[in-house]
Amino acid sequence: MEREASIARRTLQKACFFLTLAEQAGIDNRDAFVYCFEAAIVFGRSVPHHLRKQYTRRDRAWCRTQLDTVEGEPLSKFFITARNFILHEAELGLRRSFEVQLEPGRLILSGRAMVTIIRGRPRYKRHPRTLWEDSVRAVLRPWREWREERQEKRRIADLKREAQRQEQTSPVTRVRLYFASDGPAAVKGRVAVDLVYEYLRRLEKEIDTFEERFGEGKGR
Repeated sequence: MEREASIARRTLQKACFFLTLAEQAGIDNRDAFVYCFEAAIVFGRSVPHHLRKQYTRRDRAWCRTQLDTVEGEPLSKFFITARNFILHEAELGLRRSFEVQLEPGRLILSGRAMVTIIRGRPRYKRHPRTLWEDSVRAVLRPWREWREERQEKRRIADLKREAQRQEQTSPVTRVRLYFASDGPAAVKGRVAVDLVYEYLRRLEKEIDTFEERFGEGKGR
């Protein structure tokens, strides 16, 4: 029979739950995002406490070494400080970063121009060759106009298809959140939500280590 999840794992599940809610709320719903985001950090920080309380009496030296290692890591230190700040001072500072991907627009221009050749001399004084060229040009004018119009329609159709393709990949504006406070190199330039997920995965790995050592079921 599968064991019930340990307190540490249940606490981790709560942290993941609130982080998911924060993502679903989005930064546009600022209060909901901040409340859930900070709850995820607070619950995550509680995981080592529950591990220490549950397992220390079974192997004090090993547990102390294991948890000191985890809590001494740069990312863990950062979130320990963040949790203390949330509980004892104020809400965390987060800064927005807007990333816009722009597709160049395209302006479709279309038009026709009729060109009339004006001869400088009267018809009866023109050379027979000139008269022949004028006659041929007059006969072929409808065909040339039809050809030019067809080419223009094809050009416009091609431009419209290209414009539609660009609309399908319309400009995207992404809003990313970063911690406003300075942190270790592992934190700088990293998206805040991604960092919390990384921290929670690290805690899950530690829970697995404890449960494997002490023969506990994961009870997921």
